[in-house]
Amino acid sequence: MFCSDCFNDDFIRDFIVRKGAIKDACPNCGSLSSQVEPRQLAPYLEQLFDAYSIKPEGGKPLAVLWQEDWRVFSDRLLDPGALVRAVLGVGPETLFAPRPAEGGISLEHWDQLRREIKGVNRFFPEYSLSGEVISKVFDHLAIDVPKDVFYRGRIVESGKEHQLDQLGAPPPHLASAGRANPIGIPYLYLATDEITAMSEIKPQKGAEAIVVGFRQATDRQLRVVDLHEPRAKISPFKWSGAIPDLLSTVPLIEALGHELSIPVQSTSAAVDYLASQYVCELIKKCGFSGVRYGSSLGPGANFAFFDPAEFEVYPPPRRYQVADVRIETRLI
Repeated sequence: MFCSDCFNDDFIRDFIVRKGAIKDACPNCGSLSSQVEPRQLAPYLEQLFDAYSIKPEGGKPLAVLWQEDWRVFSDRLLDPGALVRAVLGVGPETLFAPRPAEGGISLEHWDQLRREIKGVNRFFPEYSLSGEVISKVFDHLAIDVPKDVFYRGRIVESGKEHQLDQLGAPPPHLASAGRANPIGIPYLYLATDEITAMSEIKPQKGAEAIVVGFRQATDRQLRVVDLHEPRAKISPFKWSGAIPDLLSTVPLIEALGHELSIPVQSTSAAVDYLASQYVCELIKKCGFSGVRYGSSLGPGANFAFFDPAEFEVYPPPRRYQVADVRIETRLI
């Protein structure tokens, strides 16, 4: 028996909750959750099995690959290989590798696009990202934006008072190039919490900063593409196309989320942000309201909303003085 807590994959977890029953503690992870027989998972695991082929030299056990590629199993599961053996009859001594992709967009393709947009052909690149696979990946990463309060920070300049109507996105003629937005096209950048909003403006010790809340001004349900940790969110069991194509595209999505989250030097931002702006424009063309991405500076996450008019200030603003700034380094 295997229970829902044996897995990270939301599709498999939901299936077990719907089809299983709570019995004794799960023999594989000890949890008191809904359990199913291994054979009930066979149709889904066999589908994923078909995306891999035996590779005696340089391959890996199937359970190891599934965890690396899809985060299928939870840390509670003591022996993922036991599930593979129980359902598919394959032990860890048989080594596998993913089958070659035919229609995905590889990380190498993304690197070629970045180089071309930055230094060769900006508006009509040869290496485009358009295609059915990338659009379907965006659909799999789409989330509904909760009707929460989000936050935006601004450093207080000496002798200057900020009006509430000046704390949102700038007007088009003042909109500089950002991580997601091209120059002249303002997006609204918001954080999930005040500390992250403060961290994103990179204040110095002793600086004063204003943090203001924003809430949605319309009743429309906003949907954004969540680029934060995509490998843990994309389920191969829900994918209707070729799984190798999906697997080859996931590193590209991870690279994009990383590119949006890391700060760059202001002197090179106009060029360094071109590739991420390109992809965000593609996401906007697909009908989404924005993107969600992790923060490398704060504990929360960030949003870039394509239409600032969807949000309004939620006063009052809070004013802070930065008491300390910590710096961590690593050798490169």
